[in-house]
Amino acid sequence: MELARVSMVIGILSALSYFVMPILLPLSMAPIALMVGIISKGNRDRFKKPAVVGMSFSAVAIAVNLLMFFSIVYVFYKMQTDPAAKMQFDQIAIRLYGMPMDELFERVLAGTLQ
Repeated sequence: MELARVSMVIGILSALSYFVMPILLPLSMAPIALMVGIISKGNRDRFKKPAVVGMSFSAVAIAVNLLMFFSIVYVFYKMQTDPAAKMQFDQIAIRLYGMPMDELFERVLAGTLQ
């Protein structure tokens, strides 16, 4: 029963960590919760309820964070390959930050954005 509870706690934490440090924490904690949940089954025919809860939260955390990661990759790809999309992102950045995306990225990478 202890491993099932550990899986549940880590699974819930991995789902909640999306709001603290997306992608990094959930994608490192969720597989651990999945493995511990599977190990907690042992020789029994069924998983215990806390293990199922932990593995479910872990699966959701993995899915949401992978979706977020690939969305970010797609947006950056679109910015580099589609001039119309780049212009649209530049307009949004100018409205929000007062500078186009290229300048915004340069300042962020240089550490001079305030």
